[in-house]
Amino acid sequence: MQNGKGLSFASFALWTALTWISFITTKKQGGATPSVPKVYAIGATVMTFVLACKHRYTTLTALDGFIAILVVMCVVLLFTKGKKGEKWALVISVIASTIAGIPYWILTYRFPLESPILANTGFLIANSIAFISAGSLSIKTWTIQDRLFTGVSTVTGVFVILPWVWCMCIR
Repeated sequence: MQNGKGLSFASFALWTALTWISFITTKKQGGATPSVPKVYAIGATVMTFVLACKHRYTTLTALDGFIAILVVMCVVLLFTKGKKGEKWALVISVIASTIAGIPYWILTYRFPLESPILANTGFLIANSIAFISAGSLSIKTWTIQDRLFTGVSTVTGVFVILPWVWCMCIR
């Protein structure tokens, strides 16, 4: 991971598209924390450019193809179906981002001590704070645009940090 294992231009380009979609849909729906996906979108964009400059091109995998189809679905929903389309674009983009992250999760579990623990911890903390600060903690007042991206990202952060914590505890 620190040596770039598993990072490809294609995967990050798709992730970049998904995080921009999450940002746009959250902002258009008046979500409480649109800055979180915006920061991730900017970071993913930078990473995509870095990978392109390093010529980290790989052939598209079946997973990349599937994610690309979901990206197209999100864009179509976002720009053609009004408010309902925005909501579904957000839901699909979060699901697609989670699915796209599976190879990273696998690498993290295979090589936990090589994972960027500071970045992963920052990811977890930022999402936890955004999730908590999105408004009332009463579950009855939660909305998709306020909680979905940060909630799923918080759970993802926990799963990505667990292998590292496990390794450090059994050493």
